[in-house]
Amino acid sequence: METTKLRTGQVKKCDASQCAYNTEHQCHALAITIGDEQNHPMCDTYCSASVKGGDLNIMAGVGACKISECVFNAALECQSPEIVVGPTGDEVDCLTFTAQ
Repeated sequence: METTKLRTGQVKKCDASQCAYNTEHQCHALAITIGDEQNHPMCDTYCSASVKGGDLNIMAGVGACKISECVFNAALECQSPEIVVGPTGDEVDCLTFTAQ
């Protein structure tokens, strides 16, 4: 069986400094999920913890996007080469989100 290596969009910058995966404005989770049940482009991977998570040798990719109304979304996968994540009010959102 032949496998295909998928290339995901990368999290170019994250300003959610209080997130456990964030070190110096970089997300170090393997992949993040964007979107919630209300079709809002929030980072579902965001979490605060007393320890840092992720791998400092990688830059996070976008594993899934549940916001089908975004111009970069195709079959619930982000097609943007890179995104920016940051706080909006009391949430952490995908700031690259662009409604169709």
